[in-house]
Amino acid sequence: MPGHPTASRGRRSYHRQPQFPPAHAGRGRNGNQPVPFRRGRPVLRRDDDWRSWQELSVRVTGLQPGVTTLALHGCFATEGVISAIDIQESRGGSELAAVLTFCPPPTNAFWERPQNNSLRIDLLPKKRSFLHPSPIDPSRSYPERMRLFAEVIRFGFMHDQDSMMPMRSPRATEGRQIEFTLDLLRRQIDIRLNLETTGNFAKPRWELIRFNIPFAQMNHVHQIKAGHDKQALIIPLSTPPAFFRKDRHIEATHDDQDYYWSDMRTWLRQTDIVRDRDHIKSAPVTLQKYRPIIDIGKLSAPLCEQD
Repeated sequence: MPGHPTASRGRRSYHRQPQFPPAHAGRGRNGNQPVPFRRGRPVLRRDDDWRSWQELSVRVTGLQPGVTTLALHGCFATEGVISAIDIQESRGGSELAAVLTFCPPPTNAFWERPQNNSLRIDLLPKKRSFLHPSPIDPSRSYPERMRLFAEVIRFGFMHDQDSMMPMRSPRATEGRQIEFTLDLLRRQIDIRLNLETTGNFAKPRWELIRFNIPFAQMNHVHQIKAGHDKQALIIPLSTPPAFFRKDRHIEATHDDQDYYWSDMRTWLRQTDIVRDRDHIKSAPVTLQKYRPIIDIGKLSAPLCEQD
């Protein structure tokens, strides 16, 4: 794994004001131009209201020349979930800084700890309001991301207009939650869960899976009672959603020649959710999958149960 190399790799310098790139941006030493930073820029410090933000960014200055996104990820991954890293360059290229974005915000204000080395960490102001007006009542606004946790998610198909036939029902366990997020920015529902798989390793292991349902794909959502003090949401779909698997090898998603890294690089598109991924590598392409956990081709109605 790369560490903190000391040799300069020929970054070019620019004089624009610093800005944070969009989620899809990617800038490399051989690609687009990096965004510089200006040392001593005023930092808006707040009390504990940052805990309620949708996401949080910090600026790290005093970095060694040649620092990589992987080295920064290794240093700060224990503080929270890093969603983006953007390395920036000062005028003349003599000093480096990086903006790290955490989503959700970290639990502790690690930037307020005593800093005994050459690094300086500053909390950046919130970039925007993260509120979206209601299309029905513009006087009301909703958070950009609203998160719920489900006890069980049932995969199946619509049996008739008002009922579904569940085929697989993974449950949430301690430390392995089923997360249901309404994303108003990307206009989709994002669902994440853990599934147990086997393969060419000593014992079964858990894989983090996610799938996205665009708003344009949903005509309606059914809300039903699922027992005492419980409710369920059934989402009929016209086509199966896109599934992704979390890459365990985070270092493979970083590029030493790239200024920018995003958490989206760690999600690998999946066309098959099977119990034994090693078996399917040599299996012929067929409609009938071998021991599927989720039959994506037949999935037409996920159901989420919650208190």
